[in-house]
Amino acid sequence: MAHARKAIRAAIKSHLSGATSMGTRVHANRLHPFTDAEMPCINLEMTADRIDQSTVFAPLGYIRTVTVDVVIKAKAAVGVDDVLDDLCAEVEPLMVDVPGIEDQLEFVGTTMGLSQSLEQPCGEARMTYQIHYQTAASDPGTAL
Repeated sequence: MAHARKAIRAAIKSHLSGATSMGTRVHANRLHPFTDAEMPCINLEMTADRIDQSTVFAPLGYIRTVTVDVVIKAKAAVGVDDVLDDLCAEVEPLMVDVPGIEDQLEFVGTTMGLSQSLEQPCGEARMTYQIHYQTAASDPGTAL
């Protein structure tokens, strides 16, 4: 059984893939570093999934909030902040209507900076979203 987080990640990836100037360079669970040729791109990262409340009536369930970072990476060069701002302007309106989670999504904010995690530094805009959903305690794979 897959967790509901997997479905959320897949919905966001599918919705963003091909819908921006980054084309299909939208990744979830990316483990190896990006090359210059693969940027600009989006990497989806789930950084937390907290239980906000448990239901007290049968069936027992959890009200959850998962934090998803939509991380846009671009080659570090003069004007990289402008490039990142333009790419964020493409992504923000798309995130408003991700099928299946459009009513549960809350935009928290964006942090920007340089990432040193690659061979060459890259510019990074981290757009943070919270998604509120509910699952049965006995079945975390099905959002209620």
